[in-house]
Amino acid sequence: QVITRDDEEVYVYGVFQLLMSMLNTVSILMLAVIFHKILAVCCYIICFSMLRKYVGGYHAKSVKGCYLMTVGSTALMLWVICFNKIPMAVIFTFWMLSGVFVFLFAPVENRNKKLDEVERVVYRKKALVIWMLESVVLWGIYGLKFFDVTEGIVFGNILIVISMFVELKSLAKDKEKRRKCSCNSV
Repeated sequence: QVITRDDEEVYVYGVFQLLMSMLNTVSILMLAVIFHKILAVCCYIICFSMLRKYVGGYHAKSVKGCYLMTVGSTALMLWVICFNKIPMAVIFTFWMLSGVFVFLFAPVENRNKKLDEVERVVYRKKALVIWMLESVVLWGIYGLKFFDVTEGIVFGNILIVISMFVELKSLAKDKEKRRKCSCNSV
């Protein structure tokens, strides 16, 4: 008797989103425990989430797709950290390239989340500040010789750049389709 019929759909959606978020978190933490990389995964998720909120980019079309991409990319990151030795020069090159990409293109709107000019300016500033703060954290963690954590944070930024790139390509393709349609109708 607390929720009105009109609000029921909103509450159901909110509870569903909460449950999916919990499933993502539990799945990722299980991977972290299995690979013995809890600190690396926690830093990866925190840094990824903080920056992703403001840079935008691709979003999966379904909840299942989002879950599979999230857990799959985390598993891939853990596999890279545990079973491949990537030179730190390569790691930091990827970090700098991700910063350049964020600087040039953030924020990237999504077809489901259009940005007005004020949002664009605010999100861009926040994205750049967060990337710079994460750079300080990254160098500090590297200085403490937590190399797997360093790799995890950089991997998160690589995923962000991939997400931005995919959405930019998708938006360009949509724009081209609209241009062709408007030319055909004339």
